[in-house]
Amino acid sequence: MVTSGIWNTFTAFCFLGLFCFTFVHSELDAAQLDSDIASVLGCKTSPALAVSVVLDGKAVFSKGYGYSDLQKTIPTTNNTIFGIASLSKAFAATLLLKLLDRHNISLNTPVVDVLGKDFRFEDDLRTKYATLEDLLSHRLGIPSNNNIRLDTNLTRANLPKRLRYLKATGGFRNSFFYSNLMYGVITYIAERLGGKTWEELVKEEIFTPLGMTSSDFTTIKDLKSRDVAKPIAVYGENNTFPVNTEFSRRWGLLCGSGCVMSTANDMIKWMHFHLTRGLDLQGRRIMDTKVMDPMYIPRNAFAGSSYKTFVRPRLPVTTSSGVYAMGWRRGYYRGYPIITHTGSTFGYRAIMILIPDKKFGVFMVATGNDDEYLFRVSLANYVIDATLGFTPWLNASTFCSFPQPWFGRKVTKYKLPDSSTPYKKNVSTYLGFFTNKAFGNMEVYYNASLGRVVIRYGYGEWALYPIAGPPDSFYGKGMGIISVKHCHTFVFRSGKGAGDRTVKIEAMCFEMKLPPVFVREGSVNSADSMLSFRTNTLALIFAVITAYYI
Repeated sequence: MVTSGIWNTFTAFCFLGLFCFTFVHSELDAAQLDSDIASVLGCKTSPALAVSVVLDGKAVFSKGYGYSDLQKTIPTTNNTIFGIASLSKAFAATLLLKLLDRHNISLNTPVVDVLGKDFRFEDDLRTKYATLEDLLSHRLGIPSNNNIRLDTNLTRANLPKRLRYLKATGGFRNSFFYSNLMYGVITYIAERLGGKTWEELVKEEIFTPLGMTSSDFTTIKDLKSRDVAKPIAVYGENNTFPVNTEFSRRWGLLCGSGCVMSTANDMIKWMHFHLTRGLDLQGRRIMDTKVMDPMYIPRNAFAGSSYKTFVRPRLPVTTSSGVYAMGWRRGYYRGYPIITHTGSTFGYRAIMILIPDKKFGVFMVATGNDDEYLFRVSLANYVIDATLGFTPWLNASTFCSFPQPWFGRKVTKYKLPDSSTPYKKNVSTYLGFFTNKAFGNMEVYYNASLGRVVIRYGYGEWALYPIAGPPDSFYGKGMGIISVKHCHTFVFRSGKGAGDRTVKIEAMCFEMKLPPVFVREGSVNSADSMLSFRTNTLALIFAVITAYYI
């Protein structure tokens, strides 16, 4: 997939023999770009990286770097499979547009008309008027409530029934509230229209026609197989932690929001498909242009940009993405309109930037973390410049020091709260069963072996450490399969007449804009409870009531 070559016409200045500042180009020097990227990876904390580039309808670069499995030292290739997280949203939008066209349904169709009269949002305005377009462009003003995905009782089918309990804090159609849950609803609607699982539909409608033979889904792929890059979380500078693959599988439940997995080679086909508005690499039409075009139309502006660090005069060149379309962000790089999106999930970071005017696309995915998109966007910028003939604003020295010398970066040190800080009350006052209409059930129990009060919500568990702040505030250290997902903050509240006994828990780390409140339903008497008969009974009763009344 990699095409080597030289610049046919150029004026260049090379810095340290690594990066060339070139003014007029006509052909990509893939070998030089390969060397540049390999050098860059050496000063970053991403264990595995894959990059691919398409230009003028051809794959001009595709390469893997580092190790997809650190323990087994398996080299990354352009066929290594990575989770691409929220780049999945473009797949969700593409699939839904195909299905809507097939069923003669408009994007302006109210959601209630598709899901039925029993569906509703928390208020009548959204229930009556919210459309499929509103779901796809994050215009509902409802906070993300992302951690509801941890609930083991959540399914794609019952997610819409929970939306009536989620209050809005932003305006309808005049605010931007990014929501994985709404793309979960889009996933379910696609399944309703297509009569199959979302995974089956994407394979039939997108993967197979485009020849994306290696692409898959976190929900069904064997994530321990040799061809998968193992997800790695990084805290601080070099503290790496493997992400439990069972967590990756479960977290991907709302598939259209972030479950797609792919390779550098397969994503070339995906980029070409969008740059040509519906063609595969052989020039065959896979989707009508008129059906695709609504996907790219700007529909919702938001303050700043997801690439807010990359603006002039802070940096020499601006990369903007301050408008949302459907499954894509719109913005500019060096004055050229771009179609872009990022993907961030536990252990994976991805980005795609398309420049339609130049028939250019770059895809990058890595394991590890990438705060503020510093690695992804800067590397994508360099690849754009190297491919299209712009003078790169980064060189060998500044790439490794970035964001210096332009500005400093504060590194968050990975440090737990002081474990010697005692609980302020008898631990028995914290214990019990709590419930929330939208989120479901939560259990608080005491783990004698850890000497810690523990919150269990769905498949998530957190050991609680007292912290400063409101009385009875706690930091939650992730346990079990979610050991890389910590939670800051839980606040336990006592009530009048209850003494020190907790009557409700504000899960601020579940949703900062409007924290869900879990209200006490029972108590735990054992010193070291696990999921008891009572827990299972409450969960079953709640599930039955939810299914019947909601």
